[in-house]
Amino acid sequence: MQCLVIDQNSESRAIISAMLGELGFACCFLTEGADASPLSKVAFALIAVRDQSADLSAIRQLTQRVGGRPAIPVICFGDFVSIESVERCIVAGASDVLMRPFDVELLAFRLQQLGILNSSIAA
Repeated sequence: MQCLVIDQNSESRAIISAMLGELGFACCFLTEGADASPLSKVAFALIAVRDQSADLSAIRQLTQRVGGRPAIPVICFGDFVSIESVERCIVAGASDVLMRPFDVELLAFRLQQLGILNSSIAA
């Protein structure tokens, strides 16, 4: 499965991609959501976005239905110092919001709830 990770921080990208790798995802990386438009033809199973890196309008374009395919789930992650930042992600179409720090078990659980990951992969 392919995942697009959008995060300006290289250390944070490495951590989230390692977690996703444990769950069977191959990750592509961008530092900003605005760079995502050329990737609209790639069949991503998931988009993981660090809140501070998010141009959520660009991400919304990626997640729209294309040729009858369902929208791509977006998980925003970050430090979320305010309810407004969580609300901004949800309003923009995020499927879930994870506050850091989180571990691979929580990530797997949330992906299972979204129907992206089955329980045999996460075990």
